[in-house]
Amino acid sequence: MHRKIASYTGTCSEESMTSKMLTYDPVGNRNGLKLLDGTGAVCSYDAKNRLTQDATIGLNTHTYNYSFDANDNILTNSESGTLATNTYDIANRLTTSLAGSAMTSYTFDVNGNNIGVASTGLTTMGYDKENRLVNYLAAGTSVSYVYAGSGLKRTEWNAGTPTTLIWDGQDYLKEKS
Repeated sequence: MHRKIASYTGTCSEESMTSKMLTYDPVGNRNGLKLLDGTGAVCSYDAKNRLTQDATIGLNTHTYNYSFDANDNILTNSESGTLATNTYDIANRLTTSLAGSAMTSYTFDVNGNNIGVASTGLTTMGYDKENRLVNYLAAGTSVSYVYAGSGLKRTEWNAGTPTTLIWDGQDYLKEKS
């Protein structure tokens, strides 16, 4: 069944239609959600319609705050008082994230592929000439990927064990170990 709630149109049950209320600002940003049990969320946006605050009340009470640079990258965000500060390179790729005292660094190859993530450990990734991920190494676990001429991933090798991916044309169907 389809019903219209403010400016949101979606599929929902009769129960959900009577158990929550959504509100929107004049440009269509969701600025409120209230459930019958008293829980909910209030959202705030800046002049560019970017989410600047999400305050949730209830069992998982939290407040997320966001700030942005001129290129719309998230500069800072905080979750219940923990501040994370991000830096970006000239191509707008995340290069560092400092959350509390934990620093995470990201490196890229000349094609823009993420080839390394360093925090408490090191994660490395390798790509083929088509920029497809072919290997991934993190915390001593190595995974490699084999692609068919069509470009679809056919096999994943994890700790020496292959998993074949089954496709129907361009549609993924299942995995077979």
